[in-house]
Amino acid sequence: MFGPFEVIPIMMTYLLVAPNGLAALQIVPKTWQYKNHPVGYEVINPIEGMDNGSDNRGPILLLNGFGVGSFHQHRLMPMLARDTNSIVYGIDYLGQGRSWPKDCDDGMGENERGLIYSADT
Repeated sequence: MFGPFEVIPIMMTYLLVAPNGLAALQIVPKTWQYKNHPVGYEVINPIEGMDNGSDNRGPILLLNGFGVGSFHQHRLMPMLARDTNSIVYGIDYLGQGRSWPKDCDDGMGENERGLIYSADT
């Protein structure tokens, strides 16, 4: 799915249950490597056999605002997956959320190369 990148699942998952207790969807955190930097993302799949009147319409990728992590989408992800019958992805941009470089200090370390953001105003 991500070309030559390796997808590495991590140990923690989230189980979300609808208020009526009928539907449960699981958000699974994963990581892939981009130029030796970990990029965290989360994925949620619609429950197999769920009858919501729609076919799988392809994946949905949620893009956060700057400084926000994929965990901010936890309420939205299961609703989108259920209502659209689509796989939903939330990504942490490099330097944000679970995509933070290891041994980060002042932005100039070896693990932080290429992660400097700037905005010209």
